[in-house]
Amino acid sequence: MNTELPIKAFLLTAGVVGLSACQTNAVKEPELVFSSGIFRSEDMSAKESRVETYAKSEWITASRSGRISGVSFVNAGKRGGVFLRRKTLSIIDLKRWGRIKGKEIQRGQEGIVNTPMGSIPYERFTIQNRECFHFRYIYHLSMRDQNGRYERSLGGYFCEKEHSGLEDKIISDFIHQIGVSDDYNPRSNATNIKPQGAAGHVKNYDGSTKTEVNYGEPPIEKASSSASYRLYGTWEGVSENVKGTFFSDQTMVKGKLQVRLNLEDQPCVGQWMWGKGEYNTPNPPQGTWSIACGNGKAASGTYKSFKIGEGIIEGLDSSGRKISMFFN
Repeated sequence: MNTELPIKAFLLTAGVVGLSACQTNAVKEPELVFSSGIFRSEDMSAKESRVETYAKSEWITASRSGRISGVSFVNAGKRGGVFLRRKTLSIIDLKRWGRIKGKEIQRGQEGIVNTPMGSIPYERFTIQNRECFHFRYIYHLSMRDQNGRYERSLGGYFCEKEHSGLEDKIISDFIHQIGVSDDYNPRSNATNIKPQGAAGHVKNYDGSTKTEVNYGEPPIEKASSSASYRLYGTWEGVSENVKGTFFSDQTMVKGKLQVRLNLEDQPCVGQWMWGKGEYNTPNPPQGTWSIACGNGKAASGTYKSFKIGEGIIEGLDSSGRKISMFFN
């Protein structure tokens, strides 16, 4: 099966920027995972990769019965690169795929698919009587960058057969089957994907309507509304009285963190994201978190929540010092 090369891949179009950073080769790098039920394993190309100065790219393409697609993952963190999180999708990203390059593209409605990795934006488009969509998700707050930029980019496209409609559920199901080995692995989390809910609507940046697809929300109990909770604990060698706030959205799937070490310094800020588990089971919700501070400190780790609004946070800072906090 022929594969396609995204020209210069995704580094230039995703806006990767280099940072000075210490590099380590001890930890296995995260990998792109493509587990689409639309394509069989024999329909997919072998995973290809390219290492650049500031990032590593991986991509997989697939084709079956007139349907075509390609997905990509760029990890800039290990090599000191960062991305700016963009407000809109770029058509340039799309045109760099071999099967799309040179074809006339008619842009369509934008939307959002909510997944365990976060809210992933997509845009519909049409080429040669095919209904298609493309997406790009820039995420994973950099612990090396004090400007709140990100280290990873996940993207791709999918096109239906000619003269066939493209349903919202196909878009959602496709995006849910793409992940990164240490963030969200659709192969090991397939049982947690349960279609539930119809599409909602939010506004495009130009004021028009776009669709927000809610199929496949993690099966966990919902809070009554967006909320914030008290955060407190210790940071080894830094403070025995860390205080802050744990912010959550309504689904308890993702949110922000704010940690204050003392009254003089600016607070450390970051984010947390659900990875697996659900309430009222032997495996409660748990996931990852990360923060960056204006004084150069940074930290990351894991959290576990035993009931809505209550849980523990543990991790290490960039110097290997332990952090232990609670939220309620």
